[in-house]
Amino acid sequence: MKYKTYMQEVDKQLFRMSETEKTAWIRQLARTTKEHNRAAFLDGLKEKKPDDLTDIDLKTIESWCRQVKTGKVYLERELSEEVGSYYWDNDSYDYFDESGMTSI
Repeated sequence: MKYKTYMQEVDKQLFRMSETEKTAWIRQLARTTKEHNRAAFLDGLKEKKPDDLTDIDLKTIESWCRQVKTGKVYLERELSEEVGSYYWDNDSYDYFDESGMTSI
C-alpha cells in the first residue's frame, strides 16, 4: 500500500474512533511494545517543541517568502578564491546572515 493511501486510511480510522477508544488503543500498543523500544515509544508520546518545522504555519512561511522576494531578508555571499601551484581552483563561498534571517 502506498504511503498516501495508508495515511488516508489511518485518518479515516482515527476519525471514527472516540477519544476513549484512541486512549485504549495507545495503551494496548504500549503494553505490547518490546522493552528495547519503550523509550522510543515514550518519546513519541511527548509534546512536540514549537521550534519543530512541522509546527510552522503556512502564513509564517508565506511571510518569509515575501520578505525574501522584497529583499528584506537575505544571505550575503563572499567568494574565496585560492589557486594552488598547479592552478587548481579551490573556490569556496562563505555566507553571512547580515539581515538576521535565521533568527526569524
